[in-house]
Amino acid sequence: MKKILTILIILLTLIGCSKDNNLSSLETILEKKSMIVGFTNYPPLGYKDATGEITGLDIEIAKAVAKELGVDVTFQYIDWDNKTFELNNGNIDMIWNGFTITDEREKEVLFSKPYMDNQIVIISLKSNPIDKISDLTNLNVAVETQSSGQLSIEKNDIINSINELQKYTNVSDAVLALNSGSTDAVIADVTFAGYLQTEHPDMYHVSDEAFESEYYGIGFRIKDDSTLKDEIDRIIDGMIEDGRTSEISIKWLGKDLINRP
Repeated sequence: MKKILTILIILLTLIGCSKDNNLSSLETILEKKSMIVGFTNYPPLGYKDATGEITGLDIEIAKAVAKELGVDVTFQYIDWDNKTFELNNGNIDMIWNGFTITDEREKEVLFSKPYMDNQIVIISLKSNPIDKISDLTNLNVAVETQSSGQLSIEKNDIINSINELQKYTNVSDAVLALNSGSTDAVIADVTFAGYLQTEHPDMYHVSDEAFESEYYGIGFRIKDDSTLKDEIDRIIDGMIEDGRTSEISIKWLGKDLINRP
């Protein structure tokens, strides 16, 4: 009898595990009643402010999405160059922090529908303004490692003419290098550049010329089904339609950059 009970317990355990393994990506989030969003220090999209509070445009939208899903949301800081590892390892449920959609990234990540238009620009000091890509010749240029800024300059012919490409863990460190004179320019998203100009209007210059236009998306595990992605896309569609995303964008960027291509 004891042996039979043991076998039954093992079978029930296996059945339970099998059931859990068959849950869709959306059902998994709804069952655990929480989602973990991976972000890095990238103001104004996602960052820790002076008080240590996690805030930003993407953070606000993620909170609104989690509320509609009926789940809690946790924001997990990640090193940007390890973002795909963190996602695939299960440490986070999604990458949501100014994550640019590219052909290369689509081989590793399941992207949401694009939700924000963006450009890659040159940030320099007003005391030494840089307006054109060609003006980077013989200069030191800083980027965030594995960022869109790095990808953009590395595939542009100017990469062969600059003095040095300096790579930093996050864009804030790249700006510190600019402030100290260790680098001459920072290549970054126009959203970040706009934030810098808003915070320090007399200090930074943003180039007229841009490397390229691009779109942000939310990154999910490519091995998962699309049910979580589809539901979050549906919620964001509704937020765009009723004007909530416009309010959030204007609050952080001064204009509405949130749209579907």
